[in-house]
Amino acid sequence: NEGNAITKHDLEQAEIGLKKAKADLIKARKALDNTSVTAPIPGIINKKFITEGQFLGGGTPVCEIVDNAKIKLHVSVDGSDIYHIDKGQKVDVKISVFPDSTFRGTVTAIGVKADRAMKFDVEITLNNSGPVTLKSGLFAEVHFPFTSKESLVIPSAAIPGSMENPRVFVVENGKAVRKDIVTGISNNDVIEVISGLKPGEQVIYSGQLNLAGGENVKIVN
Repeated sequence: NEGNAITKHDLEQAEIGLKKAKADLIKARKALDNTSVTAPIPGIINKKFITEGQFLGGGTPVCEIVDNAKIKLHVSVDGSDIYHIDKGQKVDVKISVFPDSTFRGTVTAIGVKADRAMKFDVEITLNNSGPVTLKSGLFAEVHFPFTSKESLVIPSAAIPGSMENPRVFVVENGKAVRKDIVTGISNNDVIEVISGLKPGEQVIYSGQLNLAGGENVKIVN
């Protein structure tokens, strides 16, 4: 009836108020959802970086989650051996803290670009579901199923200067001759030479820091 009638303007204002209330409800529900932090992966919380009641901004790390269901191991492989390794290949892995046990791993990724030392990164994945539960960060050694070859090695001290552009000096006809070389794997004492030297060449490993090439050299036994 006329007593309960409302104007068109009042109706429009009521509709606007309803739309605003619905928008506020959506905003409130979204804010409620943001009060909980959901982990993107399953795993175990290894470290916490926040305390209860702390305000979190965008990009703030909350915790470190470790998923040990699968362990990934990264090893550096020399360029002369990388073509003997295939994705999906099975390898034996030895863990230093379990010297009497051998673990089975699978090659899951192979680097396509060598680093400055001419080595390629190879990823090995181990299923961590055996009787021994492995922890992340352990030292491991990988045994690839291909036959090793003989290598030419020289004392690491024979290389003066940077390893980015390795070179050595050899004795030819009583003179010091510079040889640019390509190196492979190494330890603290010796380093593998992939190319640039021939077996039997006499490498100078004492006093070579003062050589430029062409100097007379006397071999001292």
